[in-house]
Amino acid sequence: MQCYHSTTKDRVGSIMRNGLLPNSKPTWFTAKTPYIMLSPEPCFILNGNDTVVLAISDPDIKLEYFDNPEGLRWPYNIKPKFIKYLGSK
Repeated sequence: MQCYHSTTKDRVGSIMRNGLLPNSKPTWFTAKTPYIMLSPEPCFILNGNDTVVLAISDPDIKLEYFDNPEGLRWPYNIKPKFIKYLGSK
């Protein structure tokens, strides 16, 4: 399954090198349990023109996990090999 993660342009280089890490700074979410916010559809409204979308194809992420309309709070690292930069709108 493919899902999506929205971030800012300045984070793409680090993400492509290190992967997505739960609650990596900067983050828009503060939670006791760290997570990566994923969505079943691309979302470009995070920070206006600064927003980019990454496609995630980690085989551990299943469609049935998306049971909340807000998205999926994924608590595990996502390796760079499962991330594709889609760009901005």
